[in-house]
Amino acid sequence: MISRLTPYSIVLAAVLCLCSSKAEAASPGADPSLKLHFDFDQDFSNGKVPDVTGNGHDGWRFCPTNWITATNGVFGTSGSFWHTNGTITDIEGTHAIGPYIGVTNLAGIEYLTNGTISFWAQFGQDSDVSTVILDAGYSPWYATYPNLATNSWSLRRNYRPYLSFIVFDAAAGQRTIVDWPTDVVQPGGFSADLSTTNFHLYTITFSCPNNQAIAYYDGRPFMTNSIGSPWLRIYSSTPWLAIGAWAHDGTPQWGDDLYPHSGFFDGQMDDLRIYDRALSASEVQSLYVGNTVVLTLQIQIAGPESVQLSWVNQPGVSYQVESKSNQCAAAWWLLGAPISSTGLNNSTLDSIAGRSSGFYRVRVLP
Repeated sequence: MISRLTPYSIVLAAVLCLCSSKAEAASPGADPSLKLHFDFDQDFSNGKVPDVTGNGHDGWRFCPTNWITATNGVFGTSGSFWHTNGTITDIEGTHAIGPYIGVTNLAGIEYLTNGTISFWAQFGQDSDVSTVILDAGYSPWYATYPNLATNSWSLRRNYRPYLSFIVFDAAAGQRTIVDWPTDVVQPGGFSADLSTTNFHLYTITFSCPNNQAIAYYDGRPFMTNSIGSPWLRIYSSTPWLAIGAWAHDGTPQWGDDLYPHSGFFDGQMDDLRIYDRALSASEVQSLYVGNTVVLTLQIQIAGPESVQLSWVNQPGVSYQVESKSNQCAAAWWLLGAPISSTGLNNSTLDSIAGRSSGFYRVRVLP
């Protein structure tokens, strides 16, 4: 709080702590419906991606020759980099090899009647139309255990240049429930480029009792459809959740069978979440906008009716200045357009004409 001999007092409520949308799950009083959360801010170079919820759904390395590495993520924090390296040849052909994560502790996520799956991703140059994000199922028509494969699911590109959420059942084999938009550089033609230029947030919420699924793109609803299943489950002949590869009804182990051998994700991924409830539209929007705030914000009286906000920049980051007049108000109001980082410091002015108090924060944009 900064006070001068003026009728205006400036209160910086957000300066007391760094509140990040990626860190909420690990904090006291976290949402108990968040069952799996990979924020990729932890050290995973040892072959383990920690589940920061504390529920024990850690991700494990199984491929001895490929593993993810740390890179820049959203909100100025860390993310994961995935890239294919080498090939494998089997009876089905030659396939590029990439890293993948296996989750083998499925307690609390194996069966879901309501849920939310959300992640940030930027697809790389080696992405293709079969790229997989999460694979938890297989068609009962071909599965080792057809009855168990019913109502399993997968989130991937289904031989199209966009992501789809697929549910498997005995009647149809597989059903596409929702799609996300085509956001690649060039979806077809002789110079097809299935990469994306930026991180995007892909989210699906579903309620089997309400027979509804909603796909969100960058925090906004994109497609709504019926889900047509009493529940969803994770299936493979040896149950596990595959991240970044097609499980193909195989085991997570490398080399004990033919799979996984395709669908490897190429690009960057961050903030992967699985909830056991359907988030509201406003909660999904919060995952997109985040709430990481700048700790270096300083406020000074710039004149009889204005204040100056200044802060230290991070390279390659954009900021949004926000304010509210009442500390108890839930909503923050945008002050102008986003500001890109230029030089070591940034600053902006705000009018305080006719106001006796104010609260400010500067938020890091994804």
